[in-house]
Amino acid sequence: MLSRFVSKLKFLSVLVCIACFCYIAWQSRSLILSVLRNAHLGYLLAAVCVWSLSHLTAPLGVSMIYRSLGRTVPYRFALGTHLGLLPARYLPGGIWHTVGRGIRYHRYGIDSSLVTVGIFLETAFDLGMAFILGGGCIWALRGTGGWLGLSAAVLLWMSLAGLAVTPMLIPLAVGQARYKVSLPRYLEALGAYAMFSCIGPAAFILYLLSLRVITADVSLLEIAGAYLYSWGLGVLAFFAPQGIGVFEVVAGALLAPPSALGSVAVLIAGFRLIRLLSDAAGWGVSWCFKPREDGQIGEEG
Repeated sequence: MLSRFVSKLKFLSVLVCIACFCYIAWQSRSLILSVLRNAHLGYLLAAVCVWSLSHLTAPLGVSMIYRSLGRTVPYRFALGTHLGLLPARYLPGGIWHTVGRGIRYHRYGIDSSLVTVGIFLETAFDLGMAFILGGGCIWALRGTGGWLGLSAAVLLWMSLAGLAVTPMLIPLAVGQARYKVSLPRYLEALGAYAMFSCIGPAAFILYLLSLRVITADVSLLEIAGAYLYSWGLGVLAFFAPQGIGVFEVVAGALLAPPSALGSVAVLIAGFRLIRLLSDAAGWGVSWCFKPREDGQIGEEG
């Protein structure tokens, strides 16, 4: 009953967001068309290329996470699994790419409980870095005067605390002491995710540069922080698949004055096209990395 309600809520939220974006786009059509006519194609292509790097780093992060859990996941297998399932990101619900990868890891020899832990750590690392790095930028630049600065500070400290205690909680949550986390490899994976977190903001900055909407009073650090923090809030919004609507509104509120929030949010929504083109390209080359499902993932020595 609850799952059916959440599913309908997600579907309704997507329809409402699309309707709002269409209405705002129509109301601001002259401004938006002017911006698009002057767009710089080179920056747009660069944004697609930079975002495509995430398809190479995400599987590496997965391999490092399972190493910290005492398992060896070959990078080629993780890469083929990630690329081959990219179309599943666009199925209703927004969770099927993650679910599909979990099924393939289990077929390859990882216990279902450990697959759950691995997926949890992926999400925790992504969100943690978004709130630590993005929230840190917003907190440093805005202070805690407004609700955005205050929430950024709170989520930053919550993320730091959560990532600090996670290695101790995993054996208790799984109920098996043999699933102890290697702290050095956990920290190694966490550091890698911190570096990987720079890819999204870099592509977002290139996208905004292509539209020539970055003004002198907004720093690149502020844009990067706005992207990460808005993306993190979008992930937390369970009712919005892939954070649609939440990401655009929060990023617009951080980067534009209230009078221009609607038109800026619509332009920010266009960044999803960059991700779509990158995902399509990644899926196109996935045939070179078809993962085998008849092997076994080994344990770390």
